[in-house]
Amino acid sequence: MPPPNPNKIFYGWWVVAAVFVMLTISSGLGFYNLPIFLRALVAERGFSVNLVSFATAFFFISGGAIGLIIARLIDRFDPRFTLSGGACIAGLGLFLIGKVTEPWQLFAAYFVFAVGFSGSAFVPGTTLVARWFAKKRSIAISLATSGLSMGGVALTPLSAWMIGTYGLAEATQWLAGIYIIGVVPIVALLIRANPAKLGLYVDGEEFDEKGQPQKFEGMTFPQARKTRYYIFVTATFVFALMTQVGAISHQFKLIADRVDIETAALGVSFLAGASMIGRLLGGWVLTKVSMRSFTVSILIFQAMSLAFLALANSGVMLLIGAALFGATVGNALMLLPLLLADAFGVKDYARIYANSQMMTTFGIASGPAVLGMLYSATGGYYWSYMAVAATALISVAIFLFSGPAPNYERP
Repeated sequence: MPPPNPNKIFYGWWVVAAVFVMLTISSGLGFYNLPIFLRALVAERGFSVNLVSFATAFFFISGGAIGLIIARLIDRFDPRFTLSGGACIAGLGLFLIGKVTEPWQLFAAYFVFAVGFSGSAFVPGTTLVARWFAKKRSIAISLATSGLSMGGVALTPLSAWMIGTYGLAEATQWLAGIYIIGVVPIVALLIRANPAKLGLYVDGEEFDEKGQPQKFEGMTFPQARKTRYYIFVTATFVFALMTQVGAISHQFKLIADRVDIETAALGVSFLAGASMIGRLLGGWVLTKVSMRSFTVSILIFQAMSLAFLALANSGVMLLIGAALFGATVGNALMLLPLLLADAFGVKDYARIYANSQMMTTFGIASGPAVLGMLYSATGGYYWSYMAVAATALISVAIFLFSGPAPNYERP
């Protein structure tokens, strides 16, 4: 088969665009929206901060467990079915969140939402992009996952306004429709499982000296999970993402408590916008420096930005802190899939990443709950944010013990 036409846009970039839109919707109405739900559920339904924090933890644990099933589904079936089905289930979950009046209903609604979110968010999105790119993977994943930040910029403030204006019950009906309509059509039109489905090659230009496409194989999951690198990188992100998600889930209330709701909503946009800019710059920087050095730098900067937020009291300083923290958020989310794909290839990437993510989910889930307990125990957020700054430094220490990435046999 002749090489692709160099003047034609490689179809993998259309997949990147589709994943970008999907992650914009899922993060804006899911990931970044959880702090908005937390405050609304406390204010409108009378639930305690602790209860909603534990429900948030339950959401992440459920999503991580379901991610293992999602990984197998996208390997065995057309991923468009999984992504579209996930979006519809997520829409149902959003609708149910608006109807909860009892604690058990809150956990049930969050479970439904977690199932749908897992099927239409990070695991399937990064798996698809990793299949389409090799040499350009860091750029492709940074562009695709910038949708996470775009959701926080474009949709989370809209969600906060709708909930504040119309109340949780009415607003979530509209948010459910936005989730489904925003994801299903773009997935059906643009998502394809891998380059081979269209007679294309990875990156659109990967050939050996005989004109044959390179085969990026890699390790199987049973091989990968036995390596020191897999164990310590996964452990690193247990702490790094506990830090990150815990801080994100309480940032809205932190700023609202210290200043006002309007500044808190602006803080979410600052965090998400800085996350997008930081991720795009990070994708470019990773073509110039080692992934190991970059990871250490990001995790240290994350600790510093959280200590800054713990100390900030004015609106201006809190917004600066949100932006500094946001610059690390985008890169930290991007780094785990990049580290795993680079070390173990894409042969069994979906299972490798899904299982690693399942472990990091325990950190993700504990973050909101730990901050909620510290908030209740101390009557404020100073010690809560100092604690997660410390866990960011712990993640650096663990990562330094991971050693070099495995050298699987590459063609």
